[in-house]
Amino acid sequence: MSSDLDAKLNNKIDEDSFTLFDRFVYGGLGYGTFCLPTNLFRVLFTVIFPPLGVIMEYIVDEFPYVDFYQLFRNLDKVIYALILTMLFYIPGLIYALSIISCAEKTDEEKLQELEAAANPEKYWDDIK
Repeated sequence: MSSDLDAKLNNKIDEDSFTLFDRFVYGGLGYGTFCLPTNLFRVLFTVIFPPLGVIMEYIVDEFPYVDFYQLFRNLDKVIYALILTMLFYIPGLIYALSIISCAEKTDEEKLQELEAAANPEKYWDDIK
């Protein structure tokens, strides 16, 4: 059954009749794969309502799925986004998107710290 589906998809690709719907459902632009960014839903929710995107920064994988301690410590960010969104939509959107980009930078810094802990000799040589 799956070989028939694969054969049909390969025929569609070869005949150049692979539609956008097929690309979305089955993945790929031709024979390759189509990757979505990890923060796509966060950006979409930020565009719909900017303070929600700021709140989504504090979502964790464990129940109750929100880190309330960090949320209350950084409640000023949510309030700033809410006030800017109430004044005009665009300033709130810009502020919330800047919060998202800053959060991504801190994740990259955390990754570098983990790499430094795993291989301290390499980073010690860089410091010298």
